Amino acid sequence: MRGTTALAALAVALALPLQAAAWYLPGSAPHSYKQGDQVPFSVNALQAKAFTSQIKGVLKYDYYDPRFQFCTPDGGPEAQSENLGSVLFGDRIYSSPVQGVMLKDEVCKQMCRTTITPENAAFINDRIREEYAVNWMVDGLPVAESRREIKTHEEFLSLGFALGSLQDEHFQQYDPPALHNHYDIYIDYHKRGPDEYRVVGARIYPLSKDSLTGVAAGQPADCKAANPLQLSNATSTGVAYTYSVRWRESSTPWATRWDAYLKVFDPRIHWLALINSIVIVSFLCMMVAIVVARSISRDIHRYNAIDMNEDVQEDFGWKLVHGEVFRPPGRPMLLSIFIGSGSQLVAMAAVTLVFALLGFLSPSNRGSLATVMIVTWTLFGSIAGFVSSKVYASLGGEYWKQNIVLTAMLFPSLVFSLVLLLNFFLIFSGSSGAVPFGTLLALVALWFLINVPLTAVGAMLGIRSGGFTHPVKPNSIPRQIPYQHTWYLRPLPSAMIAGILIFASAFLEILFILNSMFGTKIYYAFGFLALAFIITAVTSATVTILFTYFHLCSEDYRWHWRAFVTGGSGAIWFFVYGLFFWATRLELPGLANKVLFLGYLSILSLLFFTLFGAIGFLATYAALRRIYSAIRVDYPTSISPASISPASISSPLASIQPATTLSPQLQIRAANSSVTFFIAGACLLANPAHRSCATDSCATEPFQIAMGVALSLPFLGGGLASIASSCVAGLAFFCTSTAASAFFKSCNCQSSIATRVGFAIIFCLDALLAWLSLTGFMMHKIEEWSYNYIKMDCKDKDRCYGVLAVHRITFALSLFHFILGMLLIGVKDTRTKRAAIQNGWWGPKVLLWLLLTLLMFFIPNGFFVFWANYFSLILASVFIVVGLVLLVDFAHSWSETCLDRWEQTESDFWKLTLIGSTLGMYAATIALTGVLYGFFASSGCSLNQFFISLNLGLIVVLTLLSISPKVQEANPRSGLAQSSMVAAYCTYLIASAVMNRDNAECNPITRGRGGSAKTTTVVIGAVFTFLAIAYSTSRAATQSTTLVGKRRAALNESRPPSGYGPLATRDSLDYSSTGVVSDQPTKKDSLRIQALMAAVEAGAIPASALDEEEDDDEIETRSELGAADESDDERQGTRYNYSFFHFVFAIAACYTAMLLTDWRFVRLGGPSPDPSEDGAPIAYIGRSTTAMWMRVVSSWLCIAIYTWSLVAPVILPDRFGFD
Repeated sequence: MRGTTALAALAVALALPLQAAAWYLPGSAPHSYKQGDQVPFSVNALQAKAFTSQIKGVLKYDYYDPRFQFCTPDGGPEAQSENLGSVLFGDRIYSSPVQGVMLKDEVCKQMCRTTITPENAAFINDRIREEYAVNWMVDGLPVAESRREIKTHEEFLSLGFALGSLQDEHFQQYDPPALHNHYDIYIDYHKRGPDEYRVVGARIYPLSKDSLTGVAAGQPADCKAANPLQLSNATSTGVAYTYSVRWRESSTPWATRWDAYLKVFDPRIHWLALINSIVIVSFLCMMVAIVVARSISRDIHRYNAIDMNEDVQEDFGWKLVHGEVFRPPGRPMLLSIFIGSGSQLVAMAAVTLVFALLGFLSPSNRGSLATVMIVTWTLFGSIAGFVSSKVYASLGGEYWKQNIVLTAMLFPSLVFSLVLLLNFFLIFSGSSGAVPFGTLLALVALWFLINVPLTAVGAMLGIRSGGFTHPVKPNSIPRQIPYQHTWYLRPLPSAMIAGILIFASAFLEILFILNSMFGTKIYYAFGFLALAFIITAVTSATVTILFTYFHLCSEDYRWHWRAFVTGGSGAIWFFVYGLFFWATRLELPGLANKVLFLGYLSILSLLFFTLFGAIGFLATYAALRRIYSAIRVDYPTSISPASISPASISSPLASIQPATTLSPQLQIRAANSSVTFFIAGACLLANPAHRSCATDSCATEPFQIAMGVALSLPFLGGGLASIASSCVAGLAFFCTSTAASAFFKSCNCQSSIATRVGFAIIFCLDALLAWLSLTGFMMHKIEEWSYNYIKMDCKDKDRCYGVLAVHRITFALSLFHFILGMLLIGVKDTRTKRAAIQNGWWGPKVLLWLLLTLLMFFIPNGFFVFWANYFSLILASVFIVVGLVLLVDFAHSWSETCLDRWEQTESDFWKLTLIGSTLGMYAATIALTGVLYGFFASSGCSLNQFFISLNLGLIVVLTLLSISPKVQEANPRSGLAQSSMVAAYCTYLIASAVMNRDNAECNPITRGRGGSAKTTTVVIGAVFTFLAIAYSTSRAATQSTTLVGKRRAALNESRPPSGYGPLATRDSLDYSSTGVVSDQPTKKDSLRIQALMAAVEAGAIPASALDEEEDDDEIETRSELGAADESDDERQGTRYNYSFFHFVFAIAACYTAMLLTDWRFVRLGGPSPDPSEDGAPIAYIGRSTTAMWMRVVSSWLCIAIYTWSLVAPVILPDRFGFD
């Protein structure tokens, strides 16, 4: 009964926040109004709600979708700022044409008149039949419709109001449906002072009124009309949208204005379900404790009392497989990855629930729940890496590098792919719920820039801490597994039986959450949800332990995967219940709704499965280690992670230590206390003081686990603080870049690689910061936090803020790299003291970057106007040339690499990869060209037609030229692979150019709302930029003669690389794999080496002299290195030119600025008319055709460079030949 008492106490403790109807923090500061002040209204996306019957759709529609023909405010709707979670959940908030004035009643005020076409009428009628709801907000508070619960007749506030009616007050059906076009709005206010009022409530009563029938033109609409407004699918219908506003004083204070929305209905149902779940969990714990513990206690006593050899003992049950139970399972890599990902989800869910219980996730801050979940998941990457690497080491894994990469990539890639697939369905369905491309990029940035480095750091710490020790040594020969005659112990039946117990623990809360997602109420019973989560976790742990024990008793020791599947088997029933919910509560028309629901259900089931599967596995693992540590074995071994640690990767054997056993009395006492053990073991809280371990080190493992969990706490604190403070955000950036560099150094990566990756991360973070500043929100916050000390005067606030902020941030990065480039001029190797500036001092470097970024905001606008219009433009153009050269170089290198791998391995993989990439590039080129001709080359668009046709003609010429006999003879490696890549990129440049034209007739994008295509163009361009930067760090900087010199100038003077054997000569070596040029010559490229090579080619000395010379060089190198760091690969010479490396980054920052600002020009006008701004000049932001022509010229230049790379060996064979 101790387990029941403990759980009951825990339930009472967690239920304390439920004493009130709802417990929350407001989430935003109150706004007080004076009489006559404007009270802002806003609108959100339309969503299907279950007002009277089944839910008929999951798609969301933008409020200002042209098919609805709703009224728009003067000057057009303005998008409101939203957080990441709000956007992901489909919120699209805009300003509203409704105008509210504090304490001023309005009666029958007309918003607008419109004529709805038959096509739009059919669309609106379909949405009314599907019971779509309109969502308005006033002062951040939802405008709710008062409704009554069907069963209890209890009144509640429904979020949103119906778009129309299907029946009248006498329950007579409308055919066609009636459109709600008049709104009676009642706004409750609370008076705080003599002239201080706050909005505390808003209710709406939508009505359908045919207010234009019988009304003469120019006369106001008749709001007293009795007939409903029904839209005809055959003829156009005139509609007048009207509203009335009435103000009512309320005693409700502002701090509790959400109470009416957050009312928890039927709390007794929650309590009944929770008590039922607690009873089930208690009985499971007692069953595990009594049935299993008694048999284990009796068997341990008998097992240790027999003093004879193991081979002659007549054992049975779980003891018989003691030599097999810790045998590594199949696919340990995949299992450890899922366990690590599940542990990350457990931490995310736990922390999110804690924040919700404390009231931080206010409903007034829309999307805060999803935002916190994403942020915590990102910051808990260290837990995933730590647990995954530790489990993988315990299972005898050796490929720890692959484990790190797959842990960071596999599970997130799976979920992200599903989200991306569903997003395409949303886009094609015309739904506003489609996630914008910028938001997807932000998710990818969080994943790669924060989560991946943290996962790597946690994994390295997990490897260094070592795997879990095993008290029993696996036998050398696996034991045969008998056939399972008991049907419920087979994999599928056991998973289904265990799953229904696990799912039952969370069933009721899942039902309420689904009803909230598709219904009209807010779910805010986080106290009940937290209890349900804990109960479900304990149930998963205990059920998994119980079924694993049954399997072991039947002599089936394959428990690893079964424990994971059993723990997560509740997801099977969750998916089944989702299908049942669809059949009984949903009526989904069309393929898109069905695919979206199944997709969302699949993602939730996958998360459910991974989360609770990890809990079940870890609980079972701890229980088995505890059980088998209590029996006596002569020579147990510990599976040490030393065999896979970076420091001792060459030592594959773990140390063997003698066993330390307890006396039989103490073992029996430990077994008799297994009631506490099984409950605690299921929760992974086993007390190390009561354990019997084969080694002393196992007593520290709970501490290691705790340390792994604690690793993420600083990152969590930094992440949460970064939401409120940009300074701590910079600190998080510093931690990310430093963590990435530390990871690459600790995993035996070469020092040059780690350094370049660190600078690439800083570049990506700076570009991300500049991209975020485009909205102007960041600059407004900086003004607010600095009390208007940092202030920029702009005519067009948002655009001016964004453009100038981008140039300030990127100029700081350019200056940062320019300073480093100047300091590193002349550095030849890492023995030079100044080399530490490049490969070390990360803290001061990041601090310098952050300080420079901050200082740029204190410089007047005039400097950055001059910089943006001249220097930044010129340097960005230089980088375009560099990038195009690198693109052509990459095209050649890609083809040559695939050909080399194909010839060396004779594998069809590389052949298919080369053929597939070539066909894919050409297919993309043809498809994009077709789109351009179809939508951007209409009659009258001669310039677009010229661009597209010329590009197509040049691509055809390039293709034929690449396979011409003379070119093939001069360069046998040239072909369609390179030309396809160039063709695809040049076509993309032309497409982005014509999409940036301001001509509405030739650019259909400008005729639609929003700038999604423009955003897509910018994002794709940014991706190309980042790829070019990454390639330039390993190509341009290391091979600077690519831009100016001969292809093989350095190669003709260097010795053969080691590994080619004694017959290697200059003629026999294949230099194509090295790209355009070779690396910088090192000290080994001496005249002696050249003389030896010449002598070998002439036959004067044997070829073995080269090997002897190589051995001498290695001895000399080792003597010079001495005790230096083995990861330092630049002791004998730098791998790349440090100064050139930073100069490339400096001009790349300028290109990023011009790309993000769409090559806009900036100028300063006259002084500001506002006297508070001291007459400061105003910055004007204008558009030009520069962006279009830069892309067109870049395309032509790329074709010219590639053409030169093809014809140069033919025209100038002595200089560029491949002979």
